[in-house]
Amino acid sequence: MKKQQIRFIFKYKDELYKYLSIFTSSDNSFHFHLYEESNKPFIHYPTSMTDDKKFKIDIKNPVSSSFIRHKFTFHKSGYIHSTRKNGERYKDGIKGIPFKDIQTSNLVLLLAPKKIELLEKYKPKKDGHNFIIELEEEQSPFTFNIEVFRKSRLNNLPTIPTEIQQGPHSYHWTDMEFGLRFYIQKVIGTVVWPESTLILQRIAK
Repeated sequence: MKKQQIRFIFKYKDELYKYLSIFTSSDNSFHFHLYEESNKPFIHYPTSMTDDKKFKIDIKNPVSSSFIRHKFTFHKSGYIHSTRKNGERYKDGIKGIPFKDIQTSNLVLLLAPKKIELLEKYKPKKDGHNFIIELEEEQSPFTFNIEVFRKSRLNNLPTIPTEIQQGPHSYHWTDMEFGLRFYIQKVIGTVVWPESTLILQRIAK
C-alpha cells in the first residue's frame, strides 16, 4: 500500500512547473516519478566503480531501450529498479545501500534538471502534498539532491555542501523509520542546461 504522493514543483517567473513526485510504500521504500519521462523510452547510463570506490556514471554513452519507465524505486533492501505502469520491471544492475546500514543519512539521488521553462506546467491537484520550490528569476543550472535519513538522527545529520543554493528541507512520515532530505546545489564549473533531466548519480553499494 502506498501513501499519498508528495510533488516537487518549481515556481519560476510566477509559473509552476511539475518536476518530481514521490510515494512511499508500507515497507518504507521510496518510489520516484519524473514527470518529463512519462510515456517516453527509458535511457540509462553505464555505471562503474572507480579504484577509490567512488560511483561513476558515463553520461557520454547513454543506453537506449524500448522500456517505457513510469517510476524508479529505492527499495529498503537496497535494490533499485525501474517499473512500467503495468508493474513490469527493468533491471539495470544497480544496487544501493540497504536502509538498515544507514547510520544518519545517505545521498541516494542527484538530478540535474533541464531548463525550467521546458518542463511541463503544473495545474494544482487536490490529492497529495505539494512542495513548491521558488527559483531565482535568472536561475542558473543546479542539481537537486535527495538523501534518505534515519528519523531518529534528524537533529544530528551531516552538514550539506557549502555551495548549497537552497535547503536543506526534510520530509518524513509519522509511521516510517526513514524520511527524505533534499536541497538544491549550485553547479560548479561549466554552466550548461542539459537537454533533459540527467540522473547524475544513484548511489550504489
